Amino acid sequence: MNRRYALSLSGALLASSCMTVLVAVPVARAQQASTAMTTAAATSPTVAPRQILLQQARFWLQQQQYENARQALQNAERIAPNSPDVLEMQGEYQTAIGNREAATDTLRHLQQVAPGSVAAANLTDLLSERAISQGDLSQIRSLAGSGQNAQAVAGYQKLFHGGKPPRSLAVEYYQTMAGVPAQWDQARAGLAGIVASNPQDYRAQLAFAQTLTYNTSTRMEGLTRLKDLQSFRSQAPVEAAAAAQSYRQTLSWLPVNPDTQPLMEQWLAAHPNDTALRDHMLHPRRPAGQGGACAPGRLPAA
Repeated sequence: MNRRYALSLSGALLASSCMTVLVAVPVARAQQASTAMTTAAATSPTVAPRQILLQQARFWLQQQQYENARQALQNAERIAPNSPDVLEMQGEYQTAIGNREAATDTLRHLQQVAPGSVAAANLTDLLSERAISQGDLSQIRSLAGSGQNAQAVAGYQKLFHGGKPPRSLAVEYYQTMAGVPAQWDQARAGLAGIVASNPQDYRAQLAFAQTLTYNTSTRMEGLTRLKDLQSFRSQAPVEAAAAAQSYRQTLSWLPVNPDTQPLMEQWLAAHPNDTALRDHMLHPRRPAGQGGACAPGRLPAA
């Protein structure tokens, strides 16, 4: 999950004693954790004072201690008022306290001082997501869950005002789009872009691999990706398990020939009780095409 949405601590801080205070805690204990966090960060020569203060501000936002967050942020602003990461944090704080107008002004300033920056993209994404009606989003997800993909895609596009989806919703948007045959190419390109920019996004990796299996021309590539994902059980157990299920389902869509038979035999060697696949090898059915019943189903919403 993007650090902005979780308001999580940095990786270095998670390795410190702050690991135990990721949920709301009494102010006294949170203050102790904040002090420990500052001490741990300060001992690292690679962590600048501005970064320490921003880590503190994000920590206090997580605890909903907005006054403490404001003080840490103000100190960071004194050091580097126009730094993109400081302005991004300022927008996060303003959004958290409900001051959307101020956050929008901060975004405009950030876009002026650092156009095209990651910080500007992150804050834009945050404001876009917060503006979305959760009731409308729930209805759209229900449409997608019932297989009404074209209507769901239209609903998403209305929510996004015809623009790009916020990154937090991009995977489910393109995954739903992949269930509309006429939009499959666009969905594949969208998911490919997400995966290329963040290979550790296992949820996107799974959605991309599944999408590739929907089309006969890319089905074998999708199978390869699904097989690779199964090796990440420790890092992404949910996605690895889903990849195994999708891999098995895709095998039943394949014709039985010298290229596919070894894959089926490998699966049966590991799953000897899979009588359905064994029956498919003996009595092959017509291979599934793109979309429709071929789709293994959407991932749960993040």
